[in-house]
Amino acid sequence: MGDSDPMMLETIRQGVVDVEVVHNIRSMGHCRTAGGGAFCDDLYRSATLAGLTEAGVQQLGSLGIRTIVDLRSSNELEIRPTRDVSSAGIRILHAPVVEYDSSPLAPADFKGYAVRYRELLSLGQGAYRMLFETIAENEGGLLFHCSAGKDRTGLAAALLLSLAGVDDDEIIEDYAASAGLLEPLFEVWRPRFEEEGISPELARRLMGSDPADMAATLLHIRETWGDAEGYMSSTGMASSSIGVLKARLSPG
Repeated sequence: MGDSDPMMLETIRQGVVDVEVVHNIRSMGHCRTAGGGAFCDDLYRSATLAGLTEAGVQQLGSLGIRTIVDLRSSNELEIRPTRDVSSAGIRILHAPVVEYDSSPLAPADFKGYAVRYRELLSLGQGAYRMLFETIAENEGGLLFHCSAGKDRTGLAAALLLSLAGVDDDEIIEDYAASAGLLEPLFEVWRPRFEEEGISPELARRLMGSDPADMAATLLHIRETWGDAEGYMSSTGMASSSIGVLKARLSPG
């Protein structure tokens, strides 16, 4: 994670916001479409909200966020729940991409995120459809997250950015930025990794966001579904809803 490009991180930090205590949280409004148009500025992505304080709840509300979509499994939600956010006028929807934890315990068991993402795209179609339809219909800001905010969340962000016409290079930069932004969370989770028997080497790999993995994933999406719109159609999302979503993502 320490190898992240400082110039790339500076670009991504245009979207970083401070919320107590949430890691890897940023607005996606810093992204630009291939034609130079603006991406919507009321869509946010983050890591787990399990450490959210009451002050953080009010900060989310002040950002205009009215809906949170939690992509974690039911088990993750039970073990590390998010505090009540209704005081800030926010609702939480649960859309588990997968309902199991397949974290490897040894480096040899980890086949890389390019392989993992193919699995998530296939198994998580129902959850991603729910997320995308919610974004299309939502009034006010929306935040979606998983545990680290880079894998299940990263795939959702990549599909949304691609649908809006953001270049692959910028999508890959946005994905790769998670590694540096997750450094504080890595330190928080270090005892958990040790308790679960995950080696320091594997822990670093699990918390990484190699640009090559996202590049391979974008290629896989095109080879399998044609493009982001094709993927969304494959989930059962209506073409009219995809059109509404596209217009919401790139209003200008």
